[in-house]
Amino acid sequence: MLHATAVDALRRYAQIRDRRVPFSQSAAFFLCDDGTALTLKKARWAFNYLRGQLGWAGQAGLQPRLYDLRHTFVCRRLLAWYRDGVDVQVALPALSTYLGHVKVTDTYCYVTAIPELMSTVSTRFERFVRSAVEADVTSTKSSPSKSGFPSLLEKYFCEYLLKQRNASPETICSYRDTFRLFLAVQ
Repeated sequence: MLHATAVDALRRYAQIRDRRVPFSQSAAFFLCDDGTALTLKKARWAFNYLRGQLGWAGQAGLQPRLYDLRHTFVCRRLLAWYRDGVDVQVALPALSTYLGHVKVTDTYCYVTAIPELMSTVSTRFERFVRSAVEADVTSTKSSPSKSGFPSLLEKYFCEYLLKQRNASPETICSYRDTFRLFLAVQ
């Protein structure tokens, strides 16, 4: 089900489209001015044209691409959810569906390591580590057990992500692989 604001925007587009292109050559919803279906090639051409008209320039000579808008959208949505205290693991399937993905794992490629998102995620991880260290210090006083960073990572994956956050196996693997890269562990 689409949100009411999306339905309204699509309805307005359809009204404008029908006035501009009264005799379409396609049954497609999105049409070009000549009545043909809007293809990916035509959408890219229009985006590149608008990008040039707007003077958008990327870093190091790279130009923003049409798909970069999806990356930006996903990152901004995640940041807003983190800021608003939304449980991202619960909300992520809705975002995935909104993007047209069948599997949540298909959405992960759109999560880009932008500074704002990395700062938010690292703050949350630091908060977890601090609470785990405090719990570990308390438990090692009463019964000595393994401690240190390996123990914290194990607790993060097995207790926090799996049990408390009910994260999917794919999410846990994603976190694991990130730590492997971060720690240069093969």
